[in-house]
Amino acid sequence: MSAELDMSQYVDLFLQEGEEQIEILEQEMLKLESDPSNERMQIIFRAAHTLKGSSRAMGFSNFAELTHEMENLLDQLRNHTFEVNTHIANSLLACIDTLAGMMDTIRAGEGDAADCGDLVKTLQEILAGNGVGGDTTVVEVVSSPENTGLPFATQIPDDLHEALTASKEVGAVYHVQIRLAEDCVMKFVRAFMAVNIAQESGEVLACFPDQDALEEEKFEQDFELVFTSDVSANDLNEKFAGIGEVEAFAFGQWGELIAEASDRPQLEVVAGIEAAPFMSEEIISPAPENKVVAPPAGAPAGTTRKGDTGQTVRVDVARLDNLMNLVGELVIDRTRIAQIGAELALRYNDSQVDDLGETVSHIARITSDLQDQIMKARMLPIETVFNRFPRVVRDLAQKLGKDIKLDLIGGETELDRSVIEVIGDPLLHILRNSIDHGVEMPDEREKAGKSRQGLVVVSARHQENHIVIEITDDGKGIDLNRVKTKAIEAGLVTAEAAAKLSDKEALQFIFHSGLSTAAEVSEVSGRGVGMDIVRSNIQKLGGLIDLDTTIGEGSRFSLRLPLTLAIIRGLLVDVANTVFVLPLGSVIETLLIKDKDIQRINQREVVVIRGVTTPLVRMRSVFGMGGESSSAEEFYVVIVGLAEQRMGLVVDRLVGEQEVVIKSLSRFCGEVRGVSGATILGDGNVALIADVNGIVANDRG
Repeated sequence: MSAELDMSQYVDLFLQEGEEQIEILEQEMLKLESDPSNERMQIIFRAAHTLKGSSRAMGFSNFAELTHEMENLLDQLRNHTFEVNTHIANSLLACIDTLAGMMDTIRAGEGDAADCGDLVKTLQEILAGNGVGGDTTVVEVVSSPENTGLPFATQIPDDLHEALTASKEVGAVYHVQIRLAEDCVMKFVRAFMAVNIAQESGEVLACFPDQDALEEEKFEQDFELVFTSDVSANDLNEKFAGIGEVEAFAFGQWGELIAEASDRPQLEVVAGIEAAPFMSEEIISPAPENKVVAPPAGAPAGTTRKGDTGQTVRVDVARLDNLMNLVGELVIDRTRIAQIGAELALRYNDSQVDDLGETVSHIARITSDLQDQIMKARMLPIETVFNRFPRVVRDLAQKLGKDIKLDLIGGETELDRSVIEVIGDPLLHILRNSIDHGVEMPDEREKAGKSRQGLVVVSARHQENHIVIEITDDGKGIDLNRVKTKAIEAGLVTAEAAAKLSDKEALQFIFHSGLSTAAEVSEVSGRGVGMDIVRSNIQKLGGLIDLDTTIGEGSRFSLRLPLTLAIIRGLLVDVANTVFVLPLGSVIETLLIKDKDIQRINQREVVVIRGVTTPLVRMRSVFGMGGESSSAEEFYVVIVGLAEQRMGLVVDRLVGEQEVVIKSLSRFCGEVRGVSGATILGDGNVALIADVNGIVANDRG
């Protein structure tokens, strides 16, 4: 019957859940070499088992075959038949990479076609080389007529009683028997849910029929499990009661069931409770509309089980983007209404105008709350990016012959999905450079009095309305003299000018295209393009990047990024009767200076602020507006920053601060020098959002 079911409708669900399980496999496998705990092995085994079961149900035979062989090997590791080594870890990670590739082809509609014969052979050779058979051993079961009060005669052998009783030392031993409905579709899914409940709660001791038979649906209606668990009997009973299309079931402690099968309600299609990670009960067998669902035994009348409605809902990213756009429009209208209300209050002294003002204030608060909630819905923990790093560091360190420890701090720090999508590659560039250029070889470190193992730390934290990400290594640091030499050879600076550069200024050459301090070009780095891409991508995000280094001690890259790219707070300035928005994250301070305070050094205007010489750029010149400021004796200057660089932007007038919604202009006008976007102000006029990073970089270049 299951062969006739159209499984195409479940592909998206399989991909979503499958990617989660593959991520679990990779993350836990990377930790397994240094911490081969039983708990970690159990997590890995369950993830592989879940992938095998779900891929079989979907008909992806290659996927199922590879995960089956992985499960065989993991089972022997779990049972300590042999220990994890580098070869085994590399083989399992290669399998995970192949599974991830299959997920891509499945997503593209090409199925799981992949040549995994060599990997399967490698896993089988590992098993054979250790004297272990190919298939996972399952407890052999025999017929027994005892416990006739159950839905059917138990198939668990009597000679297991002593072993099962002894198992009570580590937890209670439970026994569950389930009889599926005669018209049950996809019996394996129901059985798999029961096995998953038992595995997530503890350890399965006996299964009839064995799990392979369950997965291949080589059984009629009945199956049973014996397992240990520290979870309460009532909680387990509730979970098993949530399995749909069950004619009858009995559950209790081994040898002394807490209820007979006749006491159980006849359960039909119900919503699953913490069921299998793949294919929840609601999706496989949704309850017909308006159908009354029977509550579990013992539940008060009129109550609904917690599991009947999910606590989370998967939402398509495009829908979140549309919501964000709508909220952005609402923010624009909120500002417009507030401005109209303020103008009416100044013009009329009327009670209705006062009422309007109160309503406008209320709408503003509601809009702000709505905006905050939508923003939070779009937020993702940065660990979604960090999770890529352990595998990269392990593989690269192994390739370079280095011993490196990676510490990840602040993975729970959240930022907008749009920033998450862009920040991954720049961070990866920096991390690879730290490992390749920064951390020394073990022998070199030992001679320098350091531990043979290098340390790389990636951390993230919130700071006001920004996120700060730092990548620090304890390597040899950056040789500034070598940087200056390379910069002179590349024609970026003269020898005389290089000699006058500060350390901070010299470090900025690291980010120039075509400049690399690597002694030779390798597969990892040395072509001088990586760090240039990093700075470019960070600037596109409206972020800042800074670099500190100490010879013999290491280097630290600091990135300061906006939490979101959709709505920002900006400083509104007037330039030749045109309003521009300067992102507040780039603004350091504002000043009112007199004409006599402006000096000239090397043919350019500068101003000395608290002993620091700061170059000036006139916004009128940047945008080709010509003319002079309305006041020739006084100038408003906005001090902005890019990394350690400081620059003063000369404007005609400061208008004020405002929350603005960023609208892209590239779709209509292409790339405009000095402009990163536009927004609509409260008076309905359009204001350009200045590209502060671009202005500073162009002036510096």
